[in-house]
Amino acid sequence: MRTFKNKAFVRFAKKAEIGDGELCEAIRGAERGLIGGFAKNEMDNIRNDELVALKKLASELLAFDDKTIARVVASGRL
Repeated sequence: MRTFKNKAFVRFAKKAEIGDGELCEAIRGAERGLIGGFAKNEMDNIRNDELVALKKLASELLAFDDKTIARVVASGRL
């Protein structure tokens, strides 16, 4: 599986002092069904409007073909 980070996530990870190694390990855990959720001091849960926006974003990203992914990566947006 290929994994990409957008600019907003890069800022979040930097602020939370989460390195690429930790992110990759978290992704491997998520693939195995071991999902830890948000840091408790940041957020207990997400609001319904946030959930709708995240689902929409996920749907759009999952629809990308290889050509689109390459273009977005080359642009620096992912």
